[in-house]
Amino acid sequence: MIHTTESNKEEIKSFNIALFPESEQFISDCIKLAQNNFSAEADGYLLGDNAWPHITLCQFESKFTKVEAVWDSLITIQPQSLSIGFDHFYIRPGRDKHINKYWLGIAVTGEEQLTLLQTIIYNKLNELGIEGENIPSNYFPHLTLARCIGNRIPIISTLPPKEFWLSSYIFRLSIGQSSSYGVYSKQLFSTLNMSKS
Repeated sequence: MIHTTESNKEEIKSFNIALFPESEQFISDCIKLAQNNFSAEADGYLLGDNAWPHITLCQFESKFTKVEAVWDSLITIQPQSLSIGFDHFYIRPGRDKHINKYWLGIAVTGEEQLTLLQTIIYNKLNELGIEGENIPSNYFPHLTLARCIGNRIPIISTLPPKEFWLSSYIFRLSIGQSSSYGVYSKQLFSTLNMSKS
């Protein structure tokens, strides 16, 4: 249950419908990977304190009080958890408000199931009168490690162990509080919590 104060009920905030990793070890490994490679060049986004690893499905802006209704509309969606693997690093130049920056992360294998899930969620938001920020035709399933300053392409100097690329990890549907840059700072709802109750 979300607790709000009178002062923030009408304020518009950023949220992220995302797949959140179940494994604490995987979370720790992703944070170390980001910190070891990009801490010196990160700008506005680096996994670590108050920035959790996740796979974005759809970001949106809404009044805080409407988020529970969004979650209620999502919990009927199947699957609520997915086994996901990763197969390479990516480096992408920023666009629009991220111009002169680089986004760095790891790309998901087997994108088809995620792309379908993302389209379903985007349409669910539309049904609730909320415009999602991630248009299905442009969706790229990934886990962001950092956003870096753009005066040179960052170098990936620390690699994960080989097993990292050969394994798959359970991710669960969730909603998190977010920044305008997509930093997933606080989990508000998760199917992991539902399965334990």
